[in-house]
Amino acid sequence: LEVYTSTDPLTGLGNRRSLQKEGARIIEMCKRSGTQCSCLVLDLDHFKRINDAYGHPTGDVALQTASSIIMRNIRKADFAARLGGEEFTVIASHTPTDQALVLAERIRADVERTPITHDGHTFTMTISIGIAPVSASCDGSTTPLDDVISKADCALYKAKNNGRNRVEQWHAEDATMSCKHHQ
Repeated sequence: LEVYTSTDPLTGLGNRRSLQKEGARIIEMCKRSGTQCSCLVLDLDHFKRINDAYGHPTGDVALQTASSIIMRNIRKADFAARLGGEEFTVIASHTPTDQALVLAERIRADVERTPITHDGHTFTMTISIGIAPVSASCDGSTTPLDDVISKADCALYKAKNNGRNRVEQWHAEDATMSCKHHQ
């Protein structure tokens, strides 16, 4: 029952509920040990086009493939979840920003070079990724987990606006920019 209520049934990744629990646990563990951790928010580029061109069953295979790629590139100490739709997140334990950039680029390149074959169709897809470090403190109106996901999502918005199929990092000056959800 616990696995059922904490796992996304399509991808096998954690769901939002398990992200709240595991993400908070990882962040707290890193804070206690004095190590950095980072968040990645990942979004498949132009996913609606895949569903429209090939149908939802093929879109599901694309989501499962992206999930497998994420899982084979992260460590056991990291946590991956499906946020919803074609959006995912990774809480990278004991991972400073420079290492998170390497991880994100490895996932991005792996997605780009992995063909999807389903129902007689073969295609490739791309992914945009935003990363952010967990802050030593957040403003108190939000949890450290929600804060870092929001910042990584803002960096993802930059990646989408800067041409997609890329990795962008959140910087303090991004706090002033409008990070409306991307399309």
